[in-house]
Amino acid sequence: MKKWLLLALCAGIAISAFRLEVQALLSAYSAESSSKQVFIHMHNATQVQFDQAGQLQSRLTVQQIKHQFHHRQTELQQPLYRFYKQGQTTNWIISAAKGRYDHISNHLFLRDEIEMTTNEDLLIHTMKTTALTIDQDQARLSSDAQVQFIGDHLTIEGQGLSGHLHEETIQIPQQVKGIYANP
Repeated sequence: MKKWLLLALCAGIAISAFRLEVQALLSAYSAESSSKQVFIHMHNATQVQFDQAGQLQSRLTVQQIKHQFHHRQTELQQPLYRFYKQGQTTNWIISAAKGRYDHISNHLFLRDEIEMTTNEDLLIHTMKTTALTIDQDQARLSSDAQVQFIGDHLTIEGQGLSGHLHEETIQIPQQVKGIYANP
């Protein structure tokens, strides 16, 4: 256990150092030429985020990224976001057709074919929508779009949502409708 903790801590330090180095390069490039629009294209990229205690918090995997230096944003194709509670196994997996990562706010903006699933035995195990924002620092979710929560015998639909991944809470503020199918 101690070896894994040490390994995770070293990986976190290495990732932080890499991020600082990339941010320094981005800042230097921006100062050098703000009129040029430079893009970086990558395939099969992964971003790992740790909490302050060094525990694994999330893993974002994408099939393709296009980074825009000038805007400090990254366009994502087929993003897959895994959220871990207290460094444990994956609690929630969120997939989408497209997304955008804002490096300044550390927000992930997902759109099109969004599906959030859990591997836990819960009344509701799937959520579907067309737009979702994830605040990675606060582990908060939000959306103004139509949402649908699906369970084995229960479906809940509504307009918009706000939620917290750590607390495992979600609120649907408008036009809520539930359908229960007796097994």
